[in-house]
Amino acid sequence: MKEKMRNKPLRTLAAVCAAASLCGPALQAAPVSPTVPEIWQAPQPHQGSVAELAQWWQQFGEPALPDLLAAAQAASPSVAAAATRLAQAQAQRVAAGAGLAPQLNASASAQRSRPDLASGVLNTAQAGLQFSWELDVFGGQRAARDAAVARQQGAQAQWHEARVSVAAQLAQGVLALRACEASVAQAQADAESRQHSLRLTQVLRQAGFESEANAAQLAAGQAQAQAQVQALAATCEREVKALVALTGVAEEPLRLRLQARRGQLPEPVGLGVSEVPAKVLQQRPDVFAAERQLEAAAADLTEAQAARWPRISVGAHWAACKWPPKASLTPARCGR
Repeated sequence: MKEKMRNKPLRTLAAVCAAASLCGPALQAAPVSPTVPEIWQAPQPHQGSVAELAQWWQQFGEPALPDLLAAAQAASPSVAAAATRLAQAQAQRVAAGAGLAPQLNASASAQRSRPDLASGVLNTAQAGLQFSWELDVFGGQRAARDAAVARQQGAQAQWHEARVSVAAQLAQGVLALRACEASVAQAQADAESRQHSLRLTQVLRQAGFESEANAAQLAAGQAQAQAQVQALAATCEREVKALVALTGVAEEPLRLRLQARRGQLPEPVGLGVSEVPAKVLQQRPDVFAAERQLEAAAADLTEAQAARWPRISVGAHWAACKWPPKASLTPARCGR
């Protein structure tokens, strides 16, 4: 009878492990991947080489743009927030991976006391070591780790997406400034031409060859052209202020950097595109992050299903205590 009672826990554990071997694969929930065509009619720029793509901004025809891009990414709140989310995801991945490993905890304490006036001083020291390991029979902890890994990859993709967004915003700002400067130069040339025509007309009017009405009409056109120059100049000032806010660079140094190509539109190197492989979709940060979120959700489902089953763990506890004049070592607890 006693032998049967001792073997009952072992039989129960064997039954649980057998159920785990049968039910474990059924708990895995694989994400559904969308079907995409093999190829579109356009190749990846620079054959997908990251090193060559990094030189794109240097080929943009704007020498100040690479430095301003680095400054904008360093000052961008969206990039900083994405970097923070990435750091949090990395910490969660480390914590989820640690759940699969055995846990070892150590403790130590010392106490000096005097129970009463008649006895002497009593010194007590205690040290303990505890070992525990939860067996991931149903795959819940592995699923939690896989979800954390997928979320980290998604956070990294979103960090790249924030950097790309800042780069595009900066490029648009620089292009808008250059276009505005070119418009100012054109409007200034038009105003100077109208001013020259007005002077000639006034000379002819004084000589009696032009009417007062033509002179007044040319004067109104010249004033309108000058007002257009001032309006465009104000727009250019707003574009400069926007670049200052975007890059975090002081206005005077920023103007000095942009002075070299004032009023000249960038001339980037053209790309000849004839085909694009389907995997180019996976290079989009938003698509990649969405795919990782799908994988993380599938892993969460597996973890939730595994939580319905019992948890099996093994552990041990050692404690060493010392009282004068002897020390003892017991497997579970200390006792005087």
